[in-house]
This record gives sequence, C-alpha cells and structure tokens, in this order.
Amino acid sequence: LQQRGMAENLQDIAARIKSTGNIGKITKSMKMVSAAKLRGDTDRLIKGRPFGGVTNPIFSSTPDEEDIPLEASKKPLYVMITSDRGLCGGVNSFVAKATKAGIDGDVDGGKEPSVVIVGDKGSGPMARQYGDYLLCQINEPWKTAGNFDKAMIIADRVIDAMPEGTDEVKIVYNRFVSAIVYETEIKTVANFPVLASGEDDSKNDL
Repeated sequence: LQQRGMAENLQDIAARIKSTGNIGKITKSMKMVSAAKLRGDTDRLIKGRPFGGVTNPIFSSTPDEEDIPLEASKKPLYVMITSDRGLCGGVNSFVAKATKAGIDGDVDGGKEPSVVIVGDKGSGPMARQYGDYLLCQINEPWKTAGNFDKAMIIADRVIDAMPEGTDEVKIVYNRFVSAIVYETEIKTVANFPVLASGEDDSKNDL
C-alpha cells in the first residue's frame, strides 16, 4: 500500500511538472505576442509624434498675431485618456489622480469643471467621489490601432458631450517614454472657443 501510494504521488508530481511546463510555453507565447504588439504600437507612436508636435502652437495661439493673454477659464473640460484593460500598474490611477487634483482646484476657484473619459478603466476611480462631474465615457476605443479617423470620431464624441460655455479643454494622459516608463501630463487647450468657432481676425487659418 505504501509503494502504491508513493507511485500515485510520483504520478501526481509528474503531472504537475508537465502542467507547469505547458503553462510556461503558453506564457512564453503570450510574451512574444505582447512584445510584437508593443513594437508595432511604439513604431506608430514614434512616426506620429512629428504630426502631433506641429499642432502644439495652435493650442496656445490667440486670434491676433500678437501674444494676447487669454481670459481665465470658467468651465474647463477634462478629457481622461485611459486604457481598456487593467493590470497596468499606475497607468490609469495616475491619470485619475491628476484629474481629481485639477477638479478640486477648479472647484475651489469657483469654476465649473466636467469630465469625459476615453477608455474603460477611467470610471472606476472617478465614479464614487467625482461622479457628478462625469459627462460620458467612450468604451473600448483601443481595441484596434489608433489612426486619424478614430481620433476624429473620439473628438466628435467629446464635443457632442461638451457643456455649453466650455472655454478650456484639458487632456490628461500618460506620455510614453519607454516600455516601463511614462509621465502623466496635462495638455491644455486654453483657446478652445477660438478653435471651435473657426473665426480668426488675422490671416492665419485655425
């Protein structure tokens, strides 16, 4: 009986070793797929950055060619860029933290902030204490690779949800540095009313 029990134990151990080996093979395959996806996303990001840099001066321009100070905003809109899936460390929580801090400062300053969330994982940390500021959420925007058409669709959704009188847009996102490093930033479109109206007294086209 003792030998029989020992044989059964050895069989169980052998089965577990085999199972662990199979899991290792699956994990290795998943790592290879993830690495390939990351390389593709990184290549697209690097190629697209020059186009994004060109728009930076537009976000801070004024109707005239002279540098005219813009009026302080009264109804800012925060656009949170979050992921569709979890297990991303502080990727989503840092965006939520920056947005919460901005809302608190705006409320203390007598402003009327609002929030639009792009991605599935932004609503969790915001809904409980800051749910009154949420306008809408755009779900699963990152199931496919980003492109200009998708950016236009997201922008249209944000503008449709925007409260009347919104005079400033703040895009809260994580700027990619490397596979393990990112920096949470806020890009402010302080002259949103000018861009939205499309009217420009100077000869420059907005």
